[in-house]
Amino acid sequence: MLLFNLQKRWAEVDSLMEHLDSMGMDVCNVYKGKNVTDDIWDLSIEETKKLFIKHRYIVMVVSDELFSSVSALYYIELARKLHKKGLIKVYVVNNMPHEAYPSRCSWLSDAVAIKNSSNTADEKTYAYAMDIFLGVTSDIFNMES
Repeated sequence: MLLFNLQKRWAEVDSLMEHLDSMGMDVCNVYKGKNVTDDIWDLSIEETKKLFIKHRYIVMVVSDELFSSVSALYYIELARKLHKKGLIKVYVVNNMPHEAYPSRCSWLSDAVAIKNSSNTADEKTYAYAMDIFLGVTSDIFNMES
């Protein structure tokens, strides 16, 4: 399982990864503070493809920061190609309206969005983790806020 995120709320992301890890989900790309580990960033294209396909799905926490990172855009494009071929499933934890997605990332609005209706940050991240773990998902783009 790969988790992409370059947003300001690191505590929520760390909490989500901790919840997934405690459920036995394989979190390959672990962020520590504002520095990403080298699990993905130093891999060749072929190694990255194999890693994506091995885990069968990725979770992207969508934010402005994600879209402004050149490195992240490279991996988003790679994920798009593998998703289009049916080799991986892409889950999206959405932090912005899909109308605000850059045109080259508009395909993410068709990915499976994680639904959650919790109130507190910890409950929210736990609900995200449970939805991923159990495969309970819903298209939150069509839900009213």
